[in-house]
Amino acid sequence: MSESNPFEKERGMQLRELFLVIGPTIAVIAAAFWLTWQFVQPAPPNRIVITTGGDTGAYYAFAQRYKPLLARSGITLEIRTSKGSMENLARLNDKNSGVDAAFMQGGILSAVGSRPDVQSVGRLFYEPLWIFSRTAEPLAKLSDLAGKKLAIGPEGSGVAVLVKGLLAAAGVSNANATLLAIGGNDALQSLHEGAADIAFFVAAPDAPIVQKMLVDRSISLLSIQQAEALSRRFPYLSRVTLPRGVIDLVADWPASDVALVAPTAALVVRSDMHPALVALLTEIIIEVHNKPSLLQGVGEFPTVKDPELPVAEEAIRIYRSGTPFLQRYLPFWAANFAERMIILLVPLLTIMLPLFQIVPMLLRWRAQRRIFHWYRYLKRLEQVIGQHPTPDRLSAAQREIIRIEAAVASIPVPVGYS
Repeated sequence: MSESNPFEKERGMQLRELFLVIGPTIAVIAAAFWLTWQFVQPAPPNRIVITTGGDTGAYYAFAQRYKPLLARSGITLEIRTSKGSMENLARLNDKNSGVDAAFMQGGILSAVGSRPDVQSVGRLFYEPLWIFSRTAEPLAKLSDLAGKKLAIGPEGSGVAVLVKGLLAAAGVSNANATLLAIGGNDALQSLHEGAADIAFFVAAPDAPIVQKMLVDRSISLLSIQQAEALSRRFPYLSRVTLPRGVIDLVADWPASDVALVAPTAALVVRSDMHPALVALLTEIIIEVHNKPSLLQGVGEFPTVKDPELPVAEEAIRIYRSGTPFLQRYLPFWAANFAERMIILLVPLLTIMLPLFQIVPMLLRWRAQRRIFHWYRYLKRLEQVIGQHPTPDRLSAAQREIIRIEAAVASIPVPVGYS
């Protein structure tokens, strides 16, 4: 007989079946897994580094409020103080600084003309330009400050950049005024000692130094009568009003409405910051900054509108739709893991479901081929016996049929073919 060892033949066919059917299936699934994995974000880091401003400013105070809120999601917030928005911008531009996020004073990017690779998470609050004076004479316009000693903030700080631009528009410069590069507590001390006539501050009403100066009756807060004109000339400024009596209702302080101009502070992140952390930061700033204050109503901030920077897509999604579904019921790390697995599994299932239908069809086809193989073998045996039906050939054929039966019994086929 030409096929003398049916068992060896059957074993070889089983190996070929494994290679020809199961092998390509595993290869397709592995390729789909690898391709899908390219679009799955890695797990988010458990640490964010934020740069604020001085430790007496509102930026630092707000970062301290973010810290426990991030900690409840397992994220550690490292706070780094700075000289202000200009240094914050420099740190964001430096990829080796390790800084992920920063507070940014409105108008800084417009003033310096810089467009770093960063995104906004939203505008957080009004940051008015406070102009405090120790002089008794009325000062209604910025041009009235000519001839005065002006504390405009440290060199390179956000307040100095803003104030220099406004003073230049009003015709005030080093040529007709004394510009002092001091700010914060140093500027306040200079006012009390007479070393400065006017001190400029850019800070939220919650800033400790602003709170301190608003109740200091030895100095006065100037009302900018040209606030509306300045807001038109400088699009990143808004006209805001400090209402009469809002500081002290009993003492009716201030005694009249005070007109101010205010940029809006932004929380800015690197463009490559993990999307899950961007979304988490957005949720936290909404929780912290949606409350009313001296200058804003309930829900007025934070806002997704940013006149200077693109807003991160993840932040826009949170503003529009709120907290993602899974994060409403699961811890942050578990929800993030589940979201990543969904992104991974959906395309895989799209590929695997058709395979679950195709592979059984291939296996049935392979089973039929193997069964037909043995039928052909048996047919040839019948032909040999029919041509020469001698006792020896019949005896040999009987032994061959027993071997065929044993080989066929070892074929793994569906029940319908058994």
